[in-house]
Amino acid sequence: METQATNDQQGIGPVRPGNGDSVPRGMHVPTLAEILQMAPAELSRLDIGLRNLVCATALPGAEDMDIPECMRRLEVLTEHVRLRTERDLVRFRDNPAQFNFPRACTENFFRIVTLVCALKDDGGLHYNPERTEGKGEDMPFDSKDMLINGLLSDQRTGTCNSIPVLIVAVGRRLGYTLYLSSTSHHVWARWDGGGERFNIEASCPGGFSDFDDEHFRNTPFPMRQVDIESGYYLKNHTPADETALFLFSRAWVLEDHQRFEEALPAWARCCFLAPAEPIYPRRAFDATFDILHVRKFGKPVPRGLVRKPLTDPDFGDLRKLLPPREVALILLIQAHFHEVRGQIGNAIQSYRQACDIDPNNPDCKADRERYMKRLEDLGKIPPRKTTTPAASEGTKRIPLVQTPSNELKAASGRLRAKMVLQQEQMGLEFELAGNWAQAEVAFVRANAFAPPDDVKYWGHLHRVMHREIMAGQSPEPNPPESERVARRDLRLGLPPQLQAVIWSARGRILECAGRFHQAVIAYREAFRLSPEAKGYMLSARSAAQWEGARRRAAKKLLREFDQEPPPQGAN
Repeated sequence: METQATNDQQGIGPVRPGNGDSVPRGMHVPTLAEILQMAPAELSRLDIGLRNLVCATALPGAEDMDIPECMRRLEVLTEHVRLRTERDLVRFRDNPAQFNFPRACTENFFRIVTLVCALKDDGGLHYNPERTEGKGEDMPFDSKDMLINGLLSDQRTGTCNSIPVLIVAVGRRLGYTLYLSSTSHHVWARWDGGGERFNIEASCPGGFSDFDDEHFRNTPFPMRQVDIESGYYLKNHTPADETALFLFSRAWVLEDHQRFEEALPAWARCCFLAPAEPIYPRRAFDATFDILHVRKFGKPVPRGLVRKPLTDPDFGDLRKLLPPREVALILLIQAHFHEVRGQIGNAIQSYRQACDIDPNNPDCKADRERYMKRLEDLGKIPPRKTTTPAASEGTKRIPLVQTPSNELKAASGRLRAKMVLQQEQMGLEFELAGNWAQAEVAFVRANAFAPPDDVKYWGHLHRVMHREIMAGQSPEPNPPESERVARRDLRLGLPPQLQAVIWSARGRILECAGRFHQAVIAYREAFRLSPEAKGYMLSARSAAQWEGARRRAAKKLLREFDQEPPPQGAN
């Protein structure tokens, strides 16, 4: 399409920072603290561009950011797009063939072509050349890479995290039905309204491409099975999903600059706003380990291929390292991490502890209620009893008569509690004697008899198993019958479901320790013993993908080492 006049002639060239008068009358610029406390319904009433800019507050690269001036530039860009669209739309309606499109297109498609060309050709917006494939891998990201303040600055650069956002922000001002959509590695815009639906991939040289969903399913990387089953990706983002993406970008920048503790509220909030997204909890979970490591040892975690598990006892009582509110946020992140991995008991316990530590945080209670409702809907737990309304004043309350069935249930509960305590005592004695297998049997039985939200015995099991793995005494999966008799391993006498629990716990510890190949073997053994539990196979696939990433990273390091010139003076 034809190129318009120069940027300065169109009024969108470099502009000196202005004052608050450039903000549209009546607009309230919220603070980051207000954004973090807003309910999803409140977020939907805020402009997408404004939300994005607020999330860039106080980040590296945003030192000179002026939100009112950025909003003014956004309005100028929108007006330029509107004028160019009105001019070219007349010509398009008269004779669409004069634009030489490779295929026939509708008027809505033409509007998007004009919008993207006006922003990229006339406005000079482009992908940051320092962030193209193979470049800048060792450079920490700043706010201009991840949020739209880079596109609205004089440099006018961005990435796939910001270019689609600006397109949607401008398009919505023009009345277009635009949304954001994403996979775990890419973000793009989408038109979805008026009987039309097409994707807008504009984070590329030139104009844009309207790839179908199948393209994004496999590009830039194939979607993992856990990503597909989450149901989160390839759909239109809600305002809550959009804000979660912006907070994720904020937390990413802070983490890259080792400002781990500052990133904690953003990590927790993006997990809360998008609980079905599987990447946010994993990244946030790793960030909590960094926070605790800095507080405990005064330095961040070494960025190697092997990381210690978060359950490392060196951290001790978290309340001695961090204030209660931050401990509650860490517990919420841990709960989301357990939730996406299908670890129901751990998730329930973490949500409950977060509520106990910070009862004034509404997110804690809302997150717990959402998760419990989800478990009820999936049939994982029985429906909770609703409280009976209080009797009206003057009405005599009839006491509940305990029926024989109630007495039987109470006696059964007391018996189960006694068995749990006995198994726990036995497990602790075996642990002191170094009998790891017998201790694991006792703790897994105690966990089976304990209530679903009491995971103390699960913690005992993890601790013993961690010591067994460090001592190099882990058993081999599925031994032949001759070895079963010779070994006399008490774990082999457990029901298959409990054996699967032990193997799954072993896989979890091995995965956290970076021993992904062994973790895959452990998860597969758990699935062999309990094939009805599909989560074991999902965990095996996830660990296998991490193992592939580790090997690719090792090969890359070897290639770089081979390419380095030998030191001077070497023979």
